[in-house]
Amino acid sequence: MVLIRILDGPESGKTIDLSPGTHIVGRGKGSDLVLDSDAVSGKHLEITVSEEGVGLFKDLKSTNGTFAGGAKVEGGEWFPGTEIRLGDVRVLHDSADIPEADEEDEDRRAEARAEVLAGGRKSKPLLAIAAVLVLATAGGLAWILQQGESGGNPAERGPVAEGRTPSGPVDLLEGLGSFAAGAAEAWDLGDSLKVESESLRLGGGRARALLARRFSVPEGSLLFRARVQGMNAWPLVEWGAEGEDRAEASWMGPNLADGPSDLPLPAEAAWYRLTLVLEGAGSLADLVAEEGEDKVHSSKHEGRQILASGGNLILRHRDGRALLHAQSASGTWASVEGGLTWKSGVSIPIVLRAGEALRETGPVQLLAEGGPVGTSPGVSVESTPGLILGGEARRMMVRSTSNMQASCGADGGVALVGASDLALRWELTPALQEAARLAREIERSSREGDHRALLEKTAELLRDWPLDETKVARALELSGLAIGSGRAELSAIQESVGEALFLDSIPDMAALADRAAALAARLPGTGIDDEALAAESLLRLRSQELLATRKADDLAYRNRLVAALSGAYPVVAAWLEASP
Repeated sequence: MVLIRILDGPESGKTIDLSPGTHIVGRGKGSDLVLDSDAVSGKHLEITVSEEGVGLFKDLKSTNGTFAGGAKVEGGEWFPGTEIRLGDVRVLHDSADIPEADEEDEDRRAEARAEVLAGGRKSKPLLAIAAVLVLATAGGLAWILQQGESGGNPAERGPVAEGRTPSGPVDLLEGLGSFAAGAAEAWDLGDSLKVESESLRLGGGRARALLARRFSVPEGSLLFRARVQGMNAWPLVEWGAEGEDRAEASWMGPNLADGPSDLPLPAEAAWYRLTLVLEGAGSLADLVAEEGEDKVHSSKHEGRQILASGGNLILRHRDGRALLHAQSASGTWASVEGGLTWKSGVSIPIVLRAGEALRETGPVQLLAEGGPVGTSPGVSVESTPGLILGGEARRMMVRSTSNMQASCGADGGVALVGASDLALRWELTPALQEAARLAREIERSSREGDHRALLEKTAELLRDWPLDETKVARALELSGLAIGSGRAELSAIQESVGEALFLDSIPDMAALADRAAALAARLPGTGIDDEALAAESLLRLRSQELLATRKADDLAYRNRLVAALSGAYPVVAAWLEASP
């Protein structure tokens, strides 16, 4: 009989006795041992228990593989006191009767260790597991069992067995960042990425490498280290709470090309997944994650809870639900009256995502020329001053001092590029006052017939402060009337152009050209201005042609007249020829 303990997932801590025979482990309901995790295949693993209590396992061509000690294995003997991992679920062989290690065991484990170091993985995987995971001393075995019983993360050290001391920082990635044989198979790589000489290489552009399994979160921060050459590399961490399969948020750490990347996670974070965001042409090697000392900044401001780590943020409503998520590799968040500010020493992308408590009150809209734009997946705006998020009493506005490029993702996030500062405001009184000021100027311009000013102020209201629907509707009404009257005037000018051209009336052409130019100046950017300028250009060109023709005709007539008078009246002819 074999006793196993589940260390992760909804059934963490559960123990199961496996009697002699064959047992199927997987996510499917027909499995003998069901593991409720999307990372576990329907039929993931086969475990065979002999009458003597020896356990053998075999991976059933699972999607996410079976791992031991960071190495992907196909099968072998499962020794007491060791763990194997199916997708993101760890399972411990928790038999209490663990025999003392004899010389024959030590020889087998030494042989397995040598085989692992040499890269062998197929002939004796059971020995590889033993070499990596089993400590020969009783004290070592007790330490492993203590870790399995606690279900804790690798960085939370229990008491060290007497006579043993830690050799250095623990790699929380369990060696998977070495990109060695076996470890590299744990990564899901983009098409432009490849592993060569135990390093991750990118030939150019932008790509992602996903380490799909979950890891436990240490009490301190995640301190990532790597050797990066010729490119940028940011650790992107997706994290979630205990018992939750869905990620709460994704936060990004500083660029590994600049040195160690320290990323604290909130106390509520129980697990995380790692993605490397890579950019440029170069390589990354020797990636490790250690426990750091930095902490998440947690505070309350005007009734809202703030969790911040560098450029990353979760803003929560009074009821605890998320209002806004922010993700950036750089910058700091600070509280100000009526909102928050984000500032970075450099222009760097930042991703904003509305939380549940904000989405239920209204949509997320990008500020743009002509009025707000919805943030459907794939929508992009080349130049935006910011966003409006939600509605009613929870409505917020995000603005930058510089225009940004915005693109909307399938997950509801809005990536903003080109800013080094943001102002997040939930106290919108100043913004509403600015909208009211513009509305008054629009009304005055309409009364005075200053259509150019009316259109300019309407454009500013729609682009920057479209917060009052009534004022926006009135501005659109007045600008529509101005454009309508301009269209009617353009039609009248165009009709008169044909008549003036038919009559070759230079004075009429000049007057119509002046009217067209004035119309274009009053209604810039409406399309009317283009048509009016085209009419003006035609009228002035035809006027110049007629003037040139008439001047040539006058000169020819005077030359004929001088020639006719030169014989009989030479003095008159000379005077006529010399006159201007």
